Amino acid sequence: MSELSTPFLHVLYVDVQYFVQLRKLHWNHFHD
Repeated sequence: MSELSTPFLHVLYVDVQYFVQLRKLHWNHFHD
């Protein structure tokens, strides 16, 4: 079970990190 859930969590983590970075870039651009 863990072998299957680990890649899923990794993808979810990467997706969240990407989204956060996108929000930061947008926020900085908006306030620039």
